[in-house]
Formats: sequence, structure tokens, C-alpha cells
Amino acid sequence: MINYITCKRKYFLAALAALTVLVASRSVFSIDLALIGLIQSAPLEIFDRLSLFFTILGSGEVSGVITASLAVWLYVKNHKRAAFYLLLFFGLSVAVELSMKFSVAQPKVFPQFRRGLKIPVPIYSPFTPYAYPSGHATRSVILSLVFFYIAQLKLTDEKIKARTKTFIVFICALMLISRIYEGSHWPMDVIGGVCLGSYLGALIIERFQKDNF
Repeated sequence: MINYITCKRKYFLAALAALTVLVASRSVFSIDLALIGLIQSAPLEIFDRLSLFFTILGSGEVSGVITASLAVWLYVKNHKRAAFYLLLFFGLSVAVELSMKFSVAQPKVFPQFRRGLKIPVPIYSPFTPYAYPSGHATRSVILSLVFFYIAQLKLTDEKIKARTKTFIVFICALMLISRIYEGSHWPMDVIGGVCLGSYLGALIIERFQKDNF
């Protein structure tokens, strides 16, 4: 999977560009409405709790701490270039996300689709006029790809490796679905975040490889 994503990273960039045009023109808004209605059709308390957990986990604060900690670990392991590019592209993801949320006219999710869940801890959320793409999705995909790559290289026990990679994919998938279920983002916002995160994650892994990680 990692090799495919790194080799085909330009396709993710092209998909992001194409999706951005469709979202900006409102050509896929009916699909957004249909999908968010489908995902929210069976509300359960456990889904609410999971959504709150993933809202906190994917926040800029928590994902930033995770990224910084990983960069410190890489630096200590003498992979200084890998650590630098991890921080660089993670920071770039935030800059691109925010610039798009000020320029791509995708309205925020309508109030009737919001679950109204109360986050138990304060999380900083910068004001942006539009919703596209999802920052949670972007950051989660980047970190999931990086941890997937590390697990693939560093874990020697095949069973543990397979379970770890499955767990990473599962957690990432739950994160993506939770953003729609909670009513924080339209499905296209999340897909846009996946495309952006996949492209930047592939660039990070490419730099890891060049640093002999």
C-alpha cells in the first residue's frame, strides 16, 4: 500500500484539484447531502462518544504533539532530515487547509446535521468561512501513513505487524467517518482531506526513504 501511494502521489494531487473544482461549483452538493443523511441515519450513544474522542485526537493540539514527539524520536535516531520534513509537510498541510477554507466556497454543515456534542476539553478551532477540506482528515491520513510505514519497516513479528497496520487503518477510518457523523464536515470535505493528506504523507515517506529510514 505504501509503495502504491508514494508512486501514485500525483494522482492524489490531481484528485484534490478535480474535487476542489467540483466542490466550489456545488456540482456534488447533492451527494454530500445524501451521504451525510445516510451516515447519520442510525445515531447511537457509542457513536457519539467515539466522535468526541476522535474530535480530540485529531485536533491540531493533539496531532501536533504526536507529530512533534515523532520528530524528536527521529532526530534522536539520527534521522534529522526525516524529522525536518515531517514537521515541514505537517505544517504545510495546516497552511494549505486554512488557505482552502478561506477560498473554496463550500458552506459549513447545516445546523440540522450537527449532533451538538459537547467536547469535554477546550480545543482551539480557528475561524474560517468555509468547510473544505477537513483538517482532521488531512492530519489523520498523514500520521496514519507515517505510522503504517514505520510499522512496516520496524516490526519484525509478522502477526504483530499485520495487526498493527490493521489497527492504524481502522482508527483512521473511524476518524474519517466520525467527522461526518458528528456533523463537523460534509463527506466531500473529508475526501478532500484524504487526498491532501495522502499526497503530503507520500512526500514525507519519500523523504524518509532518502534519509535511509
